[in-house]
Amino acid sequence: MVTEPGKPPETPSAYDKGNDAVRVDQFSELDDAAGVAMRSFFRKLGVPHLFEERILPTLRTPDSSIFAAVRDRPWPPWGHGSRLIVALIQVHAVANNSYGLSPVYVRPEESANIGLRAALYKEMLENLGQRAKAEVNYLVVEGSVLTDRILVSVGFKRSTDVVQTEEARYFFYRADVRELLDKLQLSKISIPELLTHQATLGVLEKNSLFQGVLDWARFREVIAIDGGSFDASLPGGPPPSPPSAEIDIGGINIITQGGG
Repeated sequence: MVTEPGKPPETPSAYDKGNDAVRVDQFSELDDAAGVAMRSFFRKLGVPHLFEERILPTLRTPDSSIFAAVRDRPWPPWGHGSRLIVALIQVHAVANNSYGLSPVYVRPEESANIGLRAALYKEMLENLGQRAKAEVNYLVVEGSVLTDRILVSVGFKRSTDVVQTEEARYFFYRADVRELLDKLQLSKISIPELLTHQATLGVLEKNSLFQGVLDWARFREVIAIDGGSFDASLPGGPPPSPPSAEIDIGGINIITQGGG
């Protein structure tokens, strides 16, 4: 329920019991138990191929991590099925202190659990924010309307660097991590407060709109930044020479615009 931060809601939310058992784990490599839990998670989402075709290969690139909201089975807390992944997001370096973000994947029955979504996103941003001048990136299709407006409203800026696929052109949108935390109103609220929905209406609305639009956009307007690291001038620094050079990354062309 919506309330002032720090004060208990008048009525518990439908997600409080489950959120009370959630912790956020960070993985840079997977043991067997984590691998089994992730395969089960993506089967539940109806996209089992994503683990082998996108998550695992990306995790093998330098400076890649998965942040997962996890619940452990009460008893026994070990063995097959003991770990339940509720939501996850993957990050990986695309340049020095610059990171590409996956969608926030959430179990279908938890899809409207905005406290969980916001808590996971906050944990990821705060972890990246420990690096000086860290920024995060999305690749957005040229001509986007809603995704462009929402990203810009929380501090993302469109780069002149372009990804050209067979179907469309995509631009990098990048944001400073600390500015993004502030714009999403997540800087001054704790993860336990988010998980128990002890948040103002403004915090819930801001994060619901942001998360919801990115959920829609991943089917058409936002594509994953695959292929690991590339030249440090992308997407943040001075363009390489000569201008308009093309760099192939993961089967897509990065076209750098002179003067970008």
